[in-house]
Amino acid sequence: ENSAFYQSAASCSKELISEVELAWRESAKDSVWVAITGTNGKTTTTSLIAHVLKECGENVCAVGNIGDACIEEVSKEIYSCYVAEVSSYQLASIKHFAPEVAVLLNITPDHLKWHGSFEAYAKAKQNIYANCTEDATVILDATNEVVRGFVRELKNDPSRKFRSIPMGTAAGIQGNMRLACGSDNAAFIDEKGVLCLEYPEGRFEIIAGSDLQIKGEHNASNALAAAAAAHALGCSVSDIARALVSFMPLEHRIEPCGSIEGIECYNDSKATNVDATLKALAAFGEKQPIVLLVAMIRVLILPNWSSRLADIARRLFVLARRALVFLKHFRMHQYQYIVPPIWKMLLMKPCLMPLRATLLLYRLRVLL
Repeated sequence: ENSAFYQSAASCSKELISEVELAWRESAKDSVWVAITGTNGKTTTTSLIAHVLKECGENVCAVGNIGDACIEEVSKEIYSCYVAEVSSYQLASIKHFAPEVAVLLNITPDHLKWHGSFEAYAKAKQNIYANCTEDATVILDATNEVVRGFVRELKNDPSRKFRSIPMGTAAGIQGNMRLACGSDNAAFIDEKGVLCLEYPEGRFEIIAGSDLQIKGEHNASNALAAAAAAHALGCSVSDIARALVSFMPLEHRIEPCGSIEGIECYNDSKATNVDATLKALAAFGEKQPIVLLVAMIRVLILPNWSSRLADIARRLFVLARRALVFLKHFRMHQYQYIVPPIWKMLLMKPCLMPLRATLLLYRLRVLL
């Protein structure tokens, strides 16, 4: 965004827009767009919404960062509804993009080199609802401090026409923003673990989080966002519940990978930042998983999460070029750690990653 290339393109162009903006402009006038963004959870929430809408009978496809380019699917003129996973890069260059439903999940520091600052990154994310009309619905994760600030802005903005639905409160996803702050609408998980939508016209109980196939409170929150989006588009509560129950875990996102001598294995390699990693591990609750951590991580963020990780995981296997830096921080918490010296020779060989992972899993089996 701040690069010489980008600025040069902008200076010599009448208009510089992102691909999602172009696709939206080229789509049929009566087509429906659902857009999802956030630092973590975008792909799962996009898949959930597309799945629920399809199960509810909509002619829908998932587009954007999740896979096929928006413009490619629009050009086929097959679908009437597009569920788009959109990144901060794409949102930084929109002009008129106005989805019927916008979902803004959590915002934590990411892609700062491209945007130049966290404020610019957050502003790009906020663009997802900048052009929404009075018929639109905007769903916001109010458990996140940054997004909660946007919720306050919307509440105090007399020019805002669209309906906003905050999910949770500062107290967590169990918080009801209608009770906490007098919001018109709210989405939350009640004390019984049931996903709920509450509006002036009534309360709708969707499904118990325990009935979902996907693990963790963060995934229950993603399912809540999907339920709110589908309900906003007219899907019935019973159809939404039925669809959510049938949704299976995605690849690389707490994906079940079988077992080794009774030890269950999961692949969460998509967790490429601290927040995503901690949420994935927290999904296992009291089980306290044994973690294989493969990373090239910035040293500065380690003190902020090593203590939390030590509380969640039972043992930690570190495979990283800065392994000793990890150990320095985890040793402070009396953490059990293992970094086999024989693998030092392999650390510079990315092609040997499967072999290293296999060796680690075998060592894990022996230690248990």
